[in-house]
Amino acid sequence: MKEIGNGWQYIVYNLDNKRVIKKHRSDVDQYFRVFLRRSSKFRFNPIGSIIEAKRIKKLSTHYIFTLKEILHLIPGDLLGNPKFGKGLNYEQDLVLPITDHFQGKSTKEKKEIIRKYIDLLLELWRYGCSDSVYNYHVNCGINDCGQVMLLDIGELVSQKELIVAEISSQKWLGQMGYNFAKANGIEEFYADEMAKTLTLENLEKNWKYKISQ
Repeated sequence: MKEIGNGWQYIVYNLDNKRVIKKHRSDVDQYFRVFLRRSSKFRFNPIGSIIEAKRIKKLSTHYIFTLKEILHLIPGDLLGNPKFGKGLNYEQDLVLPITDHFQGKSTKEKKEIIRKYIDLLLELWRYGCSDSVYNYHVNCGINDCGQVMLLDIGELVSQKELIVAEISSQKWLGQMGYNFAKANGIEEFYADEMAKTLTLENLEKNWKYKISQ
């Protein structure tokens, strides 16, 4: 298997069948990633790195097992059709992240992708969960049908109160996703569309709508 990507929690390998497998980092691997990474506030801090690595593992485990409990309620194509084994590893569709799809696209086309991402957030709300990081450019991809899907499902949350807090603070304005929009000259559009759509009123109207009928 060929490694094609990696993040804080997972290393991604191509299975050569239009699917990938995401393998959770070992405890030792996670420790050294925190200890050595330049952007880590615990760089070269052994005790701090141990504590942070354990925190990341605990949080990741909680998110994944919470997701497993509700996964049967969510249409697979919203999440890249994930398939779990017994642990934290899972398979998923192979699609390019949004950052790659932006290459060579017009401003109009980029804005349409942003709208599709926001539509995805609303649809996830209807099944009682949400992206809580808003770094759509690396955590979401687009399939052959042009559908935006969430790829980093380890960041999926199902606690409504967390989403309420994020809406109230407009958390997405402080994330890398906003910086990506800014680099592409559409930050004002992104901020306006997110603020207009991700409201407490829309959260109440949409939350678990598709599973409470």
